Amino acid sequence: MGPGPSIRRLAGVGPGGYRGPMLLLLALACAQPDSGAPLPDDTGFFDDDSFVDLPDGDLQDVTGVISGVVPTVVRVQWTSPVAGRSHVEHGLTTALGQATPDDAGGTTHDVLVLGLRAGAEHHLQAVTVADDGTELRSDVGAVTLSAPPRAIGRFTLTVDDDAARPDGYVLTSLLQAADSWVVILDRDGEVVWYYPATDGFSIPTTKPGRDGRSILLTQNGQDQVEDVSNIQRVAVDGSGHTETRALLGHHSFVERADGAFAWLSLDIRDVEVDGVLETVAGDSILFAAEGATDADPPGELFTYFDDWGDPYRMCEHFDAEAYGTGALDWTHGNSLMQVDGDDDLYLMSKNHDHVLRVDGQTGAVVWQLGGPESDFEIDPAAMWSHAHMSHLWDGGMVVFDNGYHHDRVFSRVVAYQWDEVGGRVRQTFRYDDPQRRFIQLLGDGRLLDNGNVLASWTSAGIVNELTPDGQVAWQVESDLGTAVGRVTLIDDLYTLSRGEAH
Repeated sequence: MGPGPSIRRLAGVGPGGYRGPMLLLLALACAQPDSGAPLPDDTGFFDDDSFVDLPDGDLQDVTGVISGVVPTVVRVQWTSPVAGRSHVEHGLTTALGQATPDDAGGTTHDVLVLGLRAGAEHHLQAVTVADDGTELRSDVGAVTLSAPPRAIGRFTLTVDDDAARPDGYVLTSLLQAADSWVVILDRDGEVVWYYPATDGFSIPTTKPGRDGRSILLTQNGQDQVEDVSNIQRVAVDGSGHTETRALLGHHSFVERADGAFAWLSLDIRDVEVDGVLETVAGDSILFAAEGATDADPPGELFTYFDDWGDPYRMCEHFDAEAYGTGALDWTHGNSLMQVDGDDDLYLMSKNHDHVLRVDGQTGAVVWQLGGPESDFEIDPAAMWSHAHMSHLWDGGMVVFDNGYHHDRVFSRVVAYQWDEVGGRVRQTFRYDDPQRRFIQLLGDGRLLDNGNVLASWTSAGIVNELTPDGQVAWQVESDLGTAVGRVTLIDDLYTLSRGEAH
């Protein structure tokens, strides 16, 4: 592994969230995270009131328990009279029909059951397959899981045809005036995993952890009055949790291969614009080791003020107030991404309609795609306007084009390919909302492994899967009109593998 990101000077935070004169440094060790190490078990998985009745049958000491943290997760434990590999079969009827992965074998067994629907009755059976192929089974037991909190509401499946991906789960967040949640939906729109934001926080971005057994989320204060942002890691079984302070964080973050988190951070300075001294909000990329607190100031990899250029009015949105700070909204960065196997980070600025590729070691801008002074040529008719995104790969990306400055103001989902050698970008997919809805906040799109695009229409409370010819193949809608955050298709809950291309 090469050296970690270079350490940059980072001004301290003065009153009102502005950067003061203090210089802070953080040296990050380049240590590969141990994917087998448990998260801190501070959540009390076992709950004496939530045991599941599973008669022993051929097995011994069969017990089941519902997680006290994620109430759709069940852990089943038992002893088998002979050694063998074991799993739990389950289903909505006594016919079962689904099964967990096999454990490592032996005579003592501890198996997690994931993907169970909140509010439904589930039937379960423990199974051990001995080395000679003999099957030993408990009797079939049943458990009724509690319904999700009313604040989550329900999603209704409104479209599901043969062109849709037949399986997988959708990871997203719910954004409401008073509540925010991480949720995972199955292909029928049923909630199979949920976790609340801390009171007073909202969750704009979620993603599977690199360890394959945790969900990551960023939390920002709902009222934006106080800088309290953090990044949380929650074990998918609810058995562990970490919190990392994300100084002045907003919108988006990445989990780097070196074990650190990097995030978009608000950077407010007094600078001259058109000959007038103004208070201007830009963006930085900060990073810190997982578990960092306010006592562990972050490092700075990149800042628009020092590494890109001087502030200017890209459009009238420059004069809008940035996040309730009173500062002018210069860049409004909203998306931070990384390509697997590459240290570089990709930053989207909403107000500048560009994506920057930032060297992950030095913070230097490698190239700029879109906006004035773009390093790529693109047909103006194919260009997005004040967009959001979360899925980018080597040579391509999916953009949720909010559409603020198009001649006809409505939102669409667009995919692009680029050629770094030839310096050209071409549009490869476009879906215009037939209802001409204008999604002002967030929105997202991801290219799936079947060639379809998964899209989030945030303020409309809709998640849908779009075919290459622009048809809706699958769609769920929130009955509360709850806004939905960024989306990821999870192929398998036990490994948290993603069902997407690239």
